[in-house]
Amino acid sequence: MQRPKILVIEDNQLIRWWISAVLSKEGFVVVAPTTVEEGLQMGTTFPFDVLVTDWRLGDGYDGFQVFAAVRSAFPEIAAVLISADADAKLTQQAIETGFDRVLKKPMEPADLVGAIHAFGAGLEDSSGRSLSF
Repeated sequence: MQRPKILVIEDNQLIRWWISAVLSKEGFVVVAPTTVEEGLQMGTTFPFDVLVTDWRLGDGYDGFQVFAAVRSAFPEIAAVLISADADAKLTQQAIETGFDRVLKKPMEPADLVGAIHAFGAGLEDSSGRSLSF
């Protein structure tokens, strides 16, 4: 089985490092660029299996913009939005936009890993699209 490739776009260096470490430990191939611009370039050029992006990003970007750009280049990518502000309203907006999962920061490593493994288990998102790798 191919190891899933995950693109992490998070502007907070410590959180970006933590997410990368947690997912790498699980055997995923993780790419976590240091800038949103670099992440957008990679996310629209190279095929990843999963996008993990923060909602509030620096340099005038947000996770919805990142998601739209990456999903337009790779419509089959699964996507996880993470945010300290992940309330019911943001979660509903994210799911309606097409995100497959929303996680509230701070999150447990098992929650993040579980969300990624759920995609690999062949689950479907809200539109019926298969999320397996």
